[in-house]
Amino acid sequence: IDWKDGIYRFRNEPFQNIALRLEKMFGMQIQVEDEKLKKAAFSGMFTESHSLKETLEIIDISTPIVYQVKNQTVYIKSKK
Repeated sequence: IDWKDGIYRFRNEPFQNIALRLEKMFGMQIQVEDEKLKKAAFSGMFTESHSLKETLEIIDISTPIVYQVKNQTVYIKSKK
């Protein structure tokens, strides 16, 4: 029901699944370049009012990531 109100909640969901939802939310392709990161479980909440940059910064707080935007694709990997 939250999605009707523009709220997206994640509970122990693999990052790859979250990336797919973010693709739909922001109309961009998201390439997760780190296999370990794809499987990492996340919990949290985003709203439609968050920008893609804000959303990625929220993720970065719990799991340090680096990302780069080229054309309509976001490339994400873990910080080493």
